[in-house]
Amino acid sequence: MSPQVAWTTLLGFPVPIATLPTGGANVGASLPPGWTMVNGLPVPAIPGVTTPPLPPAPPPASTPPTYNGPRRRYCGAVKLDDGTQISLDCLRSGYATIPGASRTPLRHALITERFDSDMSLPPYVNHREDGTEGPVRHQGSVGACTAFSLAAAVDHAIRRHGKRHAAVSVMHIWSRYSEPHMAAALHANEKRPLAMEQAWPWDASLGCRIMHPDEGQTTCECGYLWKSACGETLPSRYREYDAFSHAVTHITTIAATPHAIKETLARGQDVWFTAKLWADPLLGMFKGANIPDYDARSEEAGHAMVLAGYRETSAGTQYLIHNSWGELWRDGGYAWIHEQTLMRNTYGEVYAVDAERTVRESSSFAPEAQDAAPEVMTTVARPTSCPSALPPDAVSGACSPPCPDGSPRAARVCGSIHDCPKGYINMFGVCVMAAPHVRGHDPSTRVGWQCSYGGCTYSYPHRQFGCTFPQCSLSCPAPRFQLAVGARGVHCSE
Repeated sequence: MSPQVAWTTLLGFPVPIATLPTGGANVGASLPPGWTMVNGLPVPAIPGVTTPPLPPAPPPASTPPTYNGPRRRYCGAVKLDDGTQISLDCLRSGYATIPGASRTPLRHALITERFDSDMSLPPYVNHREDGTEGPVRHQGSVGACTAFSLAAAVDHAIRRHGKRHAAVSVMHIWSRYSEPHMAAALHANEKRPLAMEQAWPWDASLGCRIMHPDEGQTTCECGYLWKSACGETLPSRYREYDAFSHAVTHITTIAATPHAIKETLARGQDVWFTAKLWADPLLGMFKGANIPDYDARSEEAGHAMVLAGYRETSAGTQYLIHNSWGELWRDGGYAWIHEQTLMRNTYGEVYAVDAERTVRESSSFAPEAQDAAPEVMTTVARPTSCPSALPPDAVSGACSPPCPDGSPRAARVCGSIHDCPKGYINMFGVCVMAAPHVRGHDPSTRVGWQCSYGGCTYSYPHRQFGCTFPQCSLSCPAPRFQLAVGARGVHCSE
């Protein structure tokens, strides 16, 4: 459509008024023939005199892509002293429930009565002080506490068996699932090799953008919050990290009771758990080594951590938390929480994580230092069939005469209670919690057991727990003297 041109008077001279035609053409297109625009004013075009048109404006500067996908629920954040704001996890259904996790087949009351009747737990346990805790990490602004807490549990599981400088890659763990969910963290990494931290350090920017569309993931962890693009491609060397040497072997559900948690910690294990928290931006700035009492049971926000010890005080039992908010948080990244506060705000189930070394690291990825401390043998034999007078060796599975105290042998040797404090036994050069001296039979599960300080031997009939023999036997050395049953069969646990 042709533009319409109107005229007015400027300093006594008639000049055209440029108007936009229908459809939105440029202003210059609406001037009559013989006219042009100079400095925003219409003037007669004079060849060789009139200022030529200005060069076209440069294109706008490119902007980074923004996240336009589905928004994940936001359940609050905490602000740390260093200014970092950390997103809390939304505790959706099943967040802290891991299907397929191992459980003891014996009723907890039966375990308490038969296994703990002659055991006195020490008043003070601190894995931080005994050197088996891994480094205190800082997750940054990414809500990856499930990966950081799982890494802390794996670090401890490896270090307590002799590898005192082990620290697995949180980036490797998170890259396999990248969503705030304990079950996803475990299932994506169980039985899979883990790189060391030196090989693939944590990258908060990358961790924020990782997405797994092949797993049905439609959003990245914090893309919607920080307006960053999702779908980041992992490094080309990602598969090379899978050649590393440590792996999660089992995860066992622990009864969420003070005694069961204390017993697990006393035996040497960390405890992986989730606590409900206030959606309060000042939560991370509280001072002091003790967390004040609080009640967040009505909240939807939570945070995954590990427990690394406990202590008996005049005011009751306190538990030591190993967190992932950096060393400036509370007492160097650790804090004590009272038993009542812990029990009140624990969400879902709590777990013990087992991890083992499989092969030696490649030297090209800064292998961990060799340690002088002896390495406890953790691999136990599978169920077999042995006569009652010859229980299976707890390591090789060979039918062998029992130790003088009645406990099964482990790698053909017997532990010694004379070289360790009361309640402990020397197994492979390390003092660990001894098993109780008891025997019994559970009619409901048809499991029988005979235990002494060096471990327990269990027996159960054909088809029970997948038994393929007329009668199955399994020996479990101290401190892993508990029988556990999971998706992958029967194994020993703490």
